[in-house]
Amino acid sequence: MSAPRFLFFQSFFPMRPSFVFSTAVLAVFAFSGTAVAQDDCGTAVPAVEGANALDNTLATTSGEAGCTSVNKDQWYSFTATSDANHIFDTCAATGDSKLAVFDGTCGTLVCLGSNDDSCGLLSSVTISMVTGQTVLVQAGAWSATGVVVGDLTITNLAPAPGDDCGSAVAAALGANPFDTTGNTTSGLSEPSCSTSTIHNDIFFTYTAGAALDHSFATCG
Repeated sequence: MSAPRFLFFQSFFPMRPSFVFSTAVLAVFAFSGTAVAQDDCGTAVPAVEGANALDNTLATTSGEAGCTSVNKDQWYSFTATSDANHIFDTCAATGDSKLAVFDGTCGTLVCLGSNDDSCGLLSSVTISMVTGQTVLVQAGAWSATGVVVGDLTITNLAPAPGDDCGSAVAAALGANPFDTTGNTTSGLSEPSCSTSTIHNDIFFTYTAGAALDHSFATCG
């Protein structure tokens, strides 16, 4: 709030045998609101891997939608530093959140993913990204008056060995443990094998020790 300014008005009223002096004081106050830096897509703030402060107490609803409607939203921009799946979540915050992740620019956004409730009433979205790719993240509340306070956390899920054909890992007879949580989708497809894309894939190489039929299975 800026300092008050005072305007003074003086008037004289003639009376017999003397004058009465009166002074009116008008106080004029100028108020200024507090703007939220990242209140809309065009003012998104840079985000980093790890925790990014989130507090939508004073935020407004931007109306930018395409994934899901997010109330009292705040905006972030994030650029990937490696080819990997990235998790965007508000699981460390309080409140009832919604989250959306976009590609593109403000006004022509393309929805990559959204979530309402993943960790309780809080949200989590996993997106496959490539080095140098920038996304816009919209974080806010489920309700029109909801307050979400805490962090937007960004986690880089570094892919395991075998994430693409060129880094296939050696397999042996018997069980070969694997976990594709952090793996990306290679996009490699072979119509003679399958007409559908295998997502978050992992590659193995195997050399037969004898001329026998072999079974390759993930049945457990």
